[in-house]
Amino acid sequence: MLFRSPGPGKPGDALGDAGSELVETLVGAITGADAYAAVRRAVHLEDGILKVGNRFLRQDRIREVAFLAVGNAAVPMAEALERVLGDVVTQGLLISPLPPGPDFPFQHMMVTDPTFPTREGGAAAHAALEMVSGLGERDLLIPLLSPGALGMLSAPPPGMETTEFRRFLEGVAQGPEPDLHLPEVVAALSPTQGGGLARAAQGARVEGLLVTRGGPGALLGGGPITLPIPRSVREVPHLLRRLGLWTDLPEAVRGRLEGGIPLGGTPPAAPHSVVVAGPADALEEAGAEAAQRDHRPRLVEVHDTSPPADAARHLLEAIETYAAPGRGTKSGTALFQGLTLGAPEGGEDRDLLVQYLDAVHRGLRHRNVVVAALATVGSVREGLTPAGGVVDGRTPFDPGNPSQALDLAPGLTDVGLVAVGWVTPLQRTG
Repeated sequence: MLFRSPGPGKPGDALGDAGSELVETLVGAITGADAYAAVRRAVHLEDGILKVGNRFLRQDRIREVAFLAVGNAAVPMAEALERVLGDVVTQGLLISPLPPGPDFPFQHMMVTDPTFPTREGGAAAHAALEMVSGLGERDLLIPLLSPGALGMLSAPPPGMETTEFRRFLEGVAQGPEPDLHLPEVVAALSPTQGGGLARAAQGARVEGLLVTRGGPGALLGGGPITLPIPRSVREVPHLLRRLGLWTDLPEAVRGRLEGGIPLGGTPPAAPHSVVVAGPADALEEAGAEAAQRDHRPRLVEVHDTSPPADAARHLLEAIETYAAPGRGTKSGTALFQGLTLGAPEGGEDRDLLVQYLDAVHRGLRHRNVVVAALATVGSVREGLTPAGGVVDGRTPFDPGNPSQALDLAPGLTDVGLVAVGWVTPLQRTG
């Protein structure tokens, strides 16, 4: 069982059997998006042929194989790669909020803030640049990126201290659509991101494996291994002016951005990456679990970036289709929704999760519905438990009630939040 707390469904709980089945379905979601398994599937070495994602490489043409694993799910991704390739990997750097196993043979740096720059993140970014800058044209770099790489790799542009850069990006996050704008701004400003790491690799082959919360994978982690996105670079000055932040940047940085030049520069060769796990994988496996429990799976949204109240309304509208008398299926229905609640990449804002569950609870009008939402990242930082919760239309919602709380052992994956609406068949009476 992946959940640390007992969760709902114990004998005598108000949420009863429906809550227990719903939790088992969420376990399926975590299994479907497991970062360790995803990398194991994506990497294979046999008869001198190395498969990474959807590319096949001849081992005898590769001098060195290096990896850089960064993000909330970096530990299982790095451990999977090391398990598959063993001594073929000559160097690696793991940057994560959690420690690897005691026998992990490569360097590890702890960075606990997944969204905004810190001194620890700046040091990790410098170490990453130093490692990849030693690679050459006959070498292979395998970046393993997951949500949280945005803050863990952020280095300030010239003329700004880390604390200044952090305050600056926090201002961006206060604006509209922080989940989109923050990665674009970081990609344009950080010398590590916006293609900065790929440029430092000096022509080495770059084959990235990504775990994402949905949306454009090119901007995951601020795009450290992607070609700079011209539209993003052009739009950032306009965005910062609208937010009143443009003049907070050093004059030299403003000049480069107005010239369409990201601080990370342009890689000499086009990097390549593939998504190995995302919300769709979690929802697919959760749907299979629901089907085994005689509930017909129905998709509400794979990647809903709406704020809590709007995301809750989307689920409630779908519930109305199946929960009212005569509208559902005889066996029951499971409604699935992938969520970010508008939070920036890597964010673990439990307040947004509580707002979502509260809005769902207030809008539930049917006694035959139970809804759960779980942050698949688990609780990678202290003080951020629980990772999810369960509500129904009969039980008062209390975020502090252990019987309504879900928690997850951290570091397994991070594909955003998964919400499930469990609609049981109405029993006819008389």
